[in-house]
Amino acid sequence: MHIGIDLRGLNYNVITGINNYTLKLLEHLPAHHTYTVIGLNDESRMSLQRLLPNTDSFRFVSLAQYYNSKLHHSQRISTAITLMRMRISINNDSCKEFDYLLLPQPKPIQVHPKTKLVVSMHDIYSMLNPSRVSWRQGLIENGRVYKLLTQNSYRIITNSHNTARDIYKHLSIPKKKLRILYPGAVDSKLESQPRPMKSKYFLAISGIEPRKNWLNMIRAFMKTSEKNPEIHLVLLGRPINQKYLKKVRQLAEGHRRIRLVLDADEQTKYSYLQHCYALLYPSLYEGFGFPILEAFTHSKPVITSAISSMPEVGGAGSVYVNPFDESELTAAMNLVLDDDTYYKRLQAHTKSQVNKFSWSDFAARLEEVLS
Repeated sequence: MHIGIDLRGLNYNVITGINNYTLKLLEHLPAHHTYTVIGLNDESRMSLQRLLPNTDSFRFVSLAQYYNSKLHHSQRISTAITLMRMRISINNDSCKEFDYLLLPQPKPIQVHPKTKLVVSMHDIYSMLNPSRVSWRQGLIENGRVYKLLTQNSYRIITNSHNTARDIYKHLSIPKKKLRILYPGAVDSKLESQPRPMKSKYFLAISGIEPRKNWLNMIRAFMKTSEKNPEIHLVLLGRPINQKYLKKVRQLAEGHRRIRLVLDADEQTKYSYLQHCYALLYPSLYEGFGFPILEAFTHSKPVITSAISSMPEVGGAGSVYVNPFDESELTAAMNLVLDDDTYYKRLQAHTKSQVNKFSWSDFAARLEEVLS
């Protein structure tokens, strides 16, 4: 079986949930197939082969080579050309033919008519909330692109029942195409890290954009710190929306119990994660929510939203709130700080919850999809 894999998303070399998911998927590919990677630049290819020895046997082709084109463009130009081509048709006889083409990240691409397209759909937030994403993100992640990819796919891999319901409802995709493959916890192999600060602290980890709901979270924390002056808040973020980052800075600036850390590396991230009191994750929408499982691997309870996929992932190890209600967020923070018995009860559930999500189970289900 010859399988093509579009890995253009790894060229950006940033630590995100979707890129970590992609790397874990590559690590758990069925070993008996032949693989060709599409769209990686040389730097990303070498980095990938250092990280994952199983990719040494992979063949690597550029996007131009995939399209059997003599024109060599930058990734952005190639994506723009692909978007224009897709307006005519997603099928293209000039593309390289594979038995399957796997998209771990749903980016615009054309496919040979004889190739079975398998798309991982993590969420359709950009389609449902176009006003809350950047124009660049909206150009690539929109209803038209998603409909073309999913309607022309052989299988659609989703990471939660919530995502599957959204795709079925908003993209009118037959249920027989959908396969729910729960990912496992994406945790680092780093050993125990030193404590990054002496104080007790809540931790928030996410990209900095409106849907992560940091402004409500910060305001709720400020009220919590009035009652519990010993608690601090660490914001570990990757800037996605500069206007929203400016608002976060303005709100947090000058508050001596709030620390903002941008673009942290893996070692810094896990140092803060291992020693936090609890994780705050009051997102307005998630296709899965990897930070919840990351917190659970360190026996840290989570305060998260009672919507989207978060209850599906958080189970009994989380406190659930209405993310639009600051008072609920404040009450949840005070609850886990003041009620030690309740806090320990949450902790006791973190291990059993994280054990429900296994990369070995994911690998077995993926092999079924690619057969």
